[in-house]
Amino acid sequence: MNIKIKSLGSFEFSANYIYDEHCHKEFEINYVTSGKCVMIINNNKIALNKDDCIVIEPMYKHNFIVIGTQGCTIAQFEFSISDYDIKPIDNSKCLKITSCSDVLDSMLHICSYYKTSSDSAFYKKLFNLETQKLFVIINMHIEKSILINQQCEIKPLNNVINHINSGYNQNINLEQLARDNHISSRYLRKLFNTYVGFSPIDYITMIRIEKAKDMLKNTSKSISEISVTIGYNSFQYFSNTFKSKIGVTPNEFRKQYNYNKGEMKKI
Repeated sequence: MNIKIKSLGSFEFSANYIYDEHCHKEFEINYVTSGKCVMIINNNKIALNKDDCIVIEPMYKHNFIVIGTQGCTIAQFEFSISDYDIKPIDNSKCLKITSCSDVLDSMLHICSYYKTSSDSAFYKKLFNLETQKLFVIINMHIEKSILINQQCEIKPLNNVINHINSGYNQNINLEQLARDNHISSRYLRKLFNTYVGFSPIDYITMIRIEKAKDMLKNTSKSISEISVTIGYNSFQYFSNTFKSKIGVTPNEFRKQYNYNKGEMKKI
């Protein structure tokens, strides 16, 4: 592993200290061991309290301000690496991690091994191993953050899908469903296209057509009755929609199913 260290250690900053905006080609990991500060990255303000950590990707402008009268102590690790993959963060190019004592423990071990690596080849190996371990931990937290963000993003989508699944036979107002879940209808369509693969309207149609197929196969209801039962007021519109999706009219589908069912009984 080819790693170059720019900064590694614990640094104390006085109350109300302001670190000027800067950027560099190295990754930067900052762990707040006491006090609190605000990190400003690409004009985004991120509050960091004791035991919070932030990972910043290379070449992104950042600075920080110490908050309060207690001052602030930060364990910092700045490094560049050429032969190890660290997962990309998100569009903000930084990741705030909370409840991550494993990150601090690893950073402290790295610092200890780094100081003695010049005296012993064994400590140099331990330094390399512990650094790889830290990257694995960071990747684990990045992956966890991504999953949490996805779950938060998917929650309104799941709410809408559950509503459609239970109320497919009613008048479904997608605009209202979006508002009920505190998102725009445009964003709702985006969620459907991203996670479901087609639009909300297509999903509603799919649910209704599947219900219609089930009733055509297992009930003696007329086509008109089925049309109303699954939420279509117009028999003609239902018939046209069914044929466009399945390839045959509802009546032809029922005849084909009954014919095939009779043939199976003969066998």
